[in-house]
Amino acid sequence: MKENNMMSYEMYEDLKETMIKTIKVELSAKNSQPSNNDLPQRLEQIVHSEQERHRAIITQLAGRLESIERSNAKTQSDIDNLQSSVDAIEIPTELPPRITQHRVIFSSESPFVLYLVLFLFYKLHDIVVSTLFCHPAKLRPHRQ
Repeated sequence: MKENNMMSYEMYEDLKETMIKTIKVELSAKNSQPSNNDLPQRLEQIVHSEQERHRAIITQLAGRLESIERSNAKTQSDIDNLQSSVDAIEIPTELPPRITQHRVIFSSESPFVLYLVLFLFYKLHDIVVSTLFCHPAKLRPHRQ
């Protein structure tokens, strides 16, 4: 695994804010206390704790990077396997003739269509005639 000692922008901003707060606290403590014998020791403790925190963050990021690298390696392996499968497919030099679907097209010149239209008109005529002449009372409302 590659070691990358670069900090992200967020990590840099965190470190900067922490250091500024620490320096402000130490300056205010120095101004309020006449004794500053333990100031270097306190600064060393703060720097050490920040270094430990950043090491933990870097270790966590390194773990994530390893996971991403494993995922990328698996993906690349899958792509290579797919490419080899595609390369293994043999394309025949001469393709078979195109198979067309056979459809029955009803044109107005077809005898079937002519008979169908005549039949439908005949049935429609029967319905209209039987409705108007056989059952006229049902169609007209009674007048009083």
